[in-house]
Amino acid sequence: MPSTPSSSPRRGVWPAVVAVVVVSVLLAVTLVVAAAAGAVVVLSVVAAEPPGERSIALVLLAAVIPTEAVYLAVSVAYAHIRELPVPVRVPTRRDAALVLAGSVVTVVAATAIFAVGNAAGVSPVSSAFDPATEADPSALLLLAPLSILVVAPAEEAFFRGVLQGRLRRAFGPAASVGVASVLFAGVHVFNFVSFDRPVGVIVPLGAIFVVSLVLGGVYETTDNLAVPVAVHGAYNATLAVVSYLSVVGVV
Repeated sequence: MPSTPSSSPRRGVWPAVVAVVVVSVLLAVTLVVAAAAGAVVVLSVVAAEPPGERSIALVLLAAVIPTEAVYLAVSVAYAHIRELPVPVRVPTRRDAALVLAGSVVTVVAATAIFAVGNAAGVSPVSSAFDPATEADPSALLLLAPLSILVVAPAEEAFFRGVLQGRLRRAFGPAASVGVASVLFAGVHVFNFVSFDRPVGVIVPLGAIFVVSLVLGGVYETTDNLAVPVAVHGAYNATLAVVSYLSVVGVV
């Protein structure tokens, strides 16, 4: 990906319209192709050997790799074709400090949002992945490194590097962080679909939105995609490990 500093925003109605259309098309196409790639893996594995109850989580984890590969492929292709700067470099000491701070802030903020939701009587909807991991908690331990090595780099390249980067050209940094965060939280709604408790979806999506704001903020602050990648990976890995300890009864 290009690694030069981003250009100044091109203000006006037409650049804004173009940016919205481009981002919308990129997001829609990527989601469809990524979902198809994941589905192919799941169906192929199931057709070869119907999974037992304890291996469903592992099948779902296997689908993560091609899904995230699509996010990364689209990101690299778009950044190259459109010459969109997506700076990635070895973190400085300041970057490392922001990684630590961002990791703590995201975990604390998400925990606080869930606590407020419970206090308000809004029971959060569990992830669609939860029943599978309860049957096979070891999948959560695999999810931790997978999040660091695959999920975080691919999703940050797409949502921060490409979508936020493209929106920045038309709207500036603050608005681009906000819109990219809405999109990031929005695509996660499929993980928390609930027809009996639709209000409960607000809590996890609210947490994801706030986490995304932090990721977008550290990207704009450092101009280094490696920083939100590290924060994202640390956040996901922390949740996976804590969930594992909870499922097995340690905490």
